[in-house]
Amino acid sequence: MAWHAFPSGSIGLSGDVMKDFPAVIFLCLLLFTPEKSKAAALQALRIWGLDLVPSLFPYMVLCQTLTHSLLRQKNQNTLFPFVLGLLGGSPSASAVLSLIAQNKTLNRQRLLLLAAMAGTISPMFFLSLTSSWFNSFRFAISLLFTQYAAALLTGMLFYHFASDQQHPTENTRPVSASENNLDPLSSSIHAILSVGGYIVLFSTAAAYIPAGLSSVAHGLPQALHALLEVSGGLHALSNTVMNDIALETLVSGLCGFGGLSILNQNHLFLCKAGLRKSDLLALSICRAVFSILIYQLLRFIL
Repeated sequence: MAWHAFPSGSIGLSGDVMKDFPAVIFLCLLLFTPEKSKAAALQALRIWGLDLVPSLFPYMVLCQTLTHSLLRQKNQNTLFPFVLGLLGGSPSASAVLSLIAQNKTLNRQRLLLLAAMAGTISPMFFLSLTSSWFNSFRFAISLLFTQYAAALLTGMLFYHFASDQQHPTENTRPVSASENNLDPLSSSIHAILSVGGYIVLFSTAAAYIPAGLSSVAHGLPQALHALLEVSGGLHALSNTVMNDIALETLVSGLCGFGGLSILNQNHLFLCKAGLRKSDLLALSICRAVFSILIYQLLRFIL
C-alpha cells in the first residue's frame, strides 16, 4: 500500500504508539509478575533508604541551605551557588541551574557547559558508597576525579560546537521570590524523594533483564542495570567476580553516564531551562566516553 493512502496524521499516531511501547510492555510485566516487581522494588528501597538517604540527605540539606541563601542575595554571582549545587550532585545541581537559567539569560553554549557538570553524581556517593562497595577509597577518589574531568571536557566540547539556537522552554517565566525562598529542607526532601522514585522505577525495570546475558559477557546484566539505575547496578557489580581492570573501567564509564534514572531526575528541572532529554543523553554518552579514557590515562600514569 502506498504511503499516501494513510490518513493524514496516522503516521504520527503510529510514532506515538511506538514511543510508548516499552512502557506498555513494562506495565504488562508488572501485571503478570507482581512478585518479581515487588522484590525488585523492595531491594531498590533498601539501597535508597539504607545507603543513599543516610549519606546524601544531610549533605544535600547543607548544600541547599547555602545555595538558597546565596540565590536570595542581590547582585548574586551565579557561579558559586552552582558550585554548591554541584557538590550536592544530581539533581541538586540541575535544580540550581534551572533557577539560574530562569532568572538570568544563558545562551545555549553556556547552558550545555553547566548542564554537563550538573549531570554528575554527588561526591558523597563516591567517598561513602563506592569506597565501601568496592573496598577501595583510592578507587573512589579516582572515580571522583575522573567524573569531574570528563564532565568538564564534555561541557567544553559542547560549548565549542553547539549552536546558539535556543529550544522553546516549557516554562520561561521568571521565578518568583516565593519559589526562590523555598525551605532548603523541603527542597532536599523533594529531591531525595525524586531520586528514590526513579531508583525504584528503573531498578524494577532492570529486574527483567535476563540473567542469561551473563553467558554473553560476564557482568552484562549488572552493567545494563547500571545503565538504567546506577546505584543499584554498581552495587550488583561490586558483588560480581570480574577482572579488576575490566571492572574498574566499566564502573568509570557507567559513573560517567550516570544512568537513565539520573538523566530523568535532571530533566525534571532542566526542561524548564529549555534542555531536552536528547540533549542530556548526548552529554551523558560523551561523559561516559571521556570517563573511560581519563581513567585509563590515570592507570597508565599512576
